[in-house]
Amino acid sequence: HFTLDRALETFRHVKCARYIQQALIIFMPCGFDLNRTRTEAMQITKYAEWANLQAVKTGQVYITDGNSYFNRPGPRLVDSLEILAEILHPEIFNFGYRGKGWQVFL
Repeated sequence: HFTLDRALETFRHVKCARYIQQALIIFMPCGFDLNRTRTEAMQITKYAEWANLQAVKTGQVYITDGNSYFNRPGPRLVDSLEILAEILHPEIFNFGYRGKGWQVFL
């Protein structure tokens, strides 16, 4: 079972920042709402490598309500796609999920 604790452990030991230079990071952990995701994701910011990530430098880090939208199959699948559309192309899409289904992280 993957958790943010395991992600932090990987980040610390493997020094992911050297290998992963993604333009965009989206947190969507299983079972976590927006508040819990933000709280848990804050732990990763204490590592110096975090500040060197391209997505962090350009403000392209997002948190989502994984529990409600991304971690369960069902009718919210379309909602999940709409959230991703808002994050990836905010100049085009606005379905009203910002603030309740996703937020900019930091």
